[in-house]
Amino acid sequence: MRIYVYTPDVFGQAALERSLQQLVQGLQSRAHECKVLVLRPLDLQPIEHGRYGQSVIVCGEDTVEISRHADPIIQAILDLQYTLNKLPVPDVIITLTPMCTGVAKAVTNAMDVKPKIISRVSGAISKHDHYEQLIYADAHLAISSNIAEKIREMTPSAQVTTVYHPVQDVDVQPVPRPEAPTFIYIGRMFNLQKRIDVMLRALAALPNKYWKLKLIEDALPEPGSSDEIRMRDLAIKLGIADRIEWLGYRESPWDEVTEATMLILPSDWEAFCYVLIEALIRGIPVVSSDCPSGPRDIIQHGHNGWLFKPGDVLGLAGTISRVLSGSLPMPDAEVCRQSIARFDQEQVLDHIEQALQEFVHEPSRQIG
Repeated sequence: MRIYVYTPDVFGQAALERSLQQLVQGLQSRAHECKVLVLRPLDLQPIEHGRYGQSVIVCGEDTVEISRHADPIIQAILDLQYTLNKLPVPDVIITLTPMCTGVAKAVTNAMDVKPKIISRVSGAISKHDHYEQLIYADAHLAISSNIAEKIREMTPSAQVTTVYHPVQDVDVQPVPRPEAPTFIYIGRMFNLQKRIDVMLRALAALPNKYWKLKLIEDALPEPGSSDEIRMRDLAIKLGIADRIEWLGYRESPWDEVTEATMLILPSDWEAFCYVLIEALIRGIPVVSSDCPSGPRDIIQHGHNGWLFKPGDVLGLAGTISRVLSGSLPMPDAEVCRQSIARFDQEQVLDHIEQALQEFVHEPSRQIG
């Protein structure tokens, strides 16, 4: 098949960049012709093609001297139309955001041969991202069961197949467990979503005071962000600052993890919590908020980790305390590793390939 993946520039968003690379490289490894069509940034800043390999095309990049439309969606339509006119018609356009879905639909409506538009939203479905435009997709590859449910609520007749993000690092070595409890947080320093304050308050409430916490950022902080300063101040007020190691941004955050008791994810929302899989493949149990969406697809409560209600400081503290006291058994490292076998990259690619074949040969539906 000829497959184009239409996406915004995801550089600096580690999980999204990794999932895009895995999708494209996986499809190419199976002899599909696959290109990445990148939405041209509004600020016209150049995009480094090398980050996505040799198959990237920045839509409208060579029209930069032409005056641009004031409406960014209209400009995106013009850019994609210009780019598709220079390329062979694809069988499928996979769109990674709702806005990309709407733009692709507007462009392909004018084509004599219309490729199928398949959404694979890699972020939380939000009203701020034109989520209603998902109705223009011919079918959907949902990365979590929660996203699949939201799409079906919006469009009950939608063709939706849940296909998770794949695990790539299957050969990594298990991370040893230390004698003193050592907790790991890997993610953005963005408290509105990640709720680092919930984690800090829960750890401060533990009866066991002999623990350590490593905070590692996997994405560069937003310019002008004060979240790290505020969280450091909170740690001082809670009296736990001396037990926390703030490592900042690391391009390879797992290189900093030499031992761990468990990984904590306290978010209010996620899209697909790849960091949970990265921990489990290393034999590290996880404790996560049961937030939309992702954790419930990965964590088997009491088997490879534990779930707690988002924002529930005492619920998180209670779970960790019971694990440390032994009243909740700690899962074996191999149990953690085996629990994510269904995310194996080859299995996931099998499912994606099968779904795309089915979607391409389905008669087109009038959607929206």
